[in-house]
Amino acid sequence: MYTKNGIKKEITDYITKNLKQKRLTHTFGVVEEAKKLAVKYGADAEKAELGALFHDAFRERGNLLHGSIAADALQNTYQIYDEDICNAVRFHTTGRAGMSLLEKILYLADAIEPNRSYPGVEKLRLLAYKDLDAACLQALQNTMRYVAENGLELDHNTLEAYLDIKKGDHMENKEIALSVAAALDQKKAIDIVVMDIKEKSSFADFFVIASANSERQLSTLSDEIEDRLAKDNILVKHIEGKGTSGWILMDFGDVIVNLFSLEQRERYNIDKVWGDCEIVPFEETEN
Repeated sequence: MYTKNGIKKEITDYITKNLKQKRLTHTFGVVEEAKKLAVKYGADAEKAELGALFHDAFRERGNLLHGSIAADALQNTYQIYDEDICNAVRFHTTGRAGMSLLEKILYLADAIEPNRSYPGVEKLRLLAYKDLDAACLQALQNTMRYVAENGLELDHNTLEAYLDIKKGDHMENKEIALSVAAALDQKKAIDIVVMDIKEKSSFADFFVIASANSERQLSTLSDEIEDRLAKDNILVKHIEGKGTSGWILMDFGDVIVNLFSLEQRERYNIDKVWGDCEIVPFEETEN
């Protein structure tokens, strides 16, 4: 009968002998990241460590197959029948609907371990230690975008994981949009509009649109929104434009903020383009 310590030693010996150095370094990075995330979110760090050691042990057998092969080895060779560990290993590449805490931890640890280097990974690392679900959602979106841009076939489990985590977020997103509107109102932004664009858009749920009297005010509004949401652990994913351009776009995932100069707002007329969407009322500050 195997013991967990015995299994850890045996699988460590196996991957040390069979994995290429780059893959081995990655695996040990995932191990350390998974343990830290487990401690952060109150999961079993020993299970996280074991799952991380196994997750890429059979990587040479296929991009999407290796997780299932490793999970089967856990059960059939090492008599580890813990469903949570096995599922975490099996779905660490794709995710799936109904992911457990341990599954999310291993999925994210694989995406953000210290040796990973790709656009957006630093922001994802920060988000992973602030909001686990938001970080998983962002990682899934990254995968979906990569697959689409490269003409690849998206695994159905990835889409189902994304939709599962995303469902029920509309109220939260609405609160974010209203928080942005309140911050803009306090900083004397002009003609603030919150639009619910869920029915018309595939890339976001809400637009917040506002104008400013000057380049300086545009920059001030942008800084205020970023600082205000950061206090709630909501980090901007992407910013385009500057005060000098007359248009600043701030991407918070499902909430997009458009800040315009008076001239640029009239020019782009974004309010009219999306004019058939629902306008969400918010409480303005009394002057």
